[in-house]
Amino acid sequence: MEKGAAMSSQHHEDRENTLPHKEHLYPDTLAAIPDFVVGYMQPRVVVFTTPNADFNVLFPDFTGFRHWDHKFEWSREEFQCWYDKVAKDFSYSVSYDGIGPGPPGTEHLGCCTQWLYSLAYFHHTRAAHTVMTEILITLFVKLITHIEER
Repeated sequence: MEKGAAMSSQHHEDRENTLPHKEHLYPDTLAAIPDFVVGYMQPRVVVFTTPNADFNVLFPDFTGFRHWDHKFEWSREEFQCWYDKVAKDFSYSVSYDGIGPGPPGTEHLGCCTQWLYSLAYFHHTRAAHTVMTEILITLFVKLITHIEER
């Protein structure tokens, strides 16, 4: 099968796309993600996660990024500014949330990890909400597993 044929067979399919490691991408690669993942593939549900740079002040004696290969880490404002434009350009709704709240009194910093879920306006159906529920359950199970492993 030709590469283009394989790619076009994925176009408009009902599924979600996630990209949990975009902070490992160089800026030119990251810039192409919205056009391909959201614009070309047009999934009905998109999920992005990334470290919340605002939260980093809570790590004692911490400097730099959380992983040696991170090219950047965004504040909540930067993350939302980036995806608000994507959502507007490609007609997706978007909701932002966090995973891993800090200790009491640090609510203004948000959670350790930030994430968004985004639904295509042309797919706002009961099925899209079912897929979103499945994604949330999967993310929750992964988070609990990660916490228990520590």
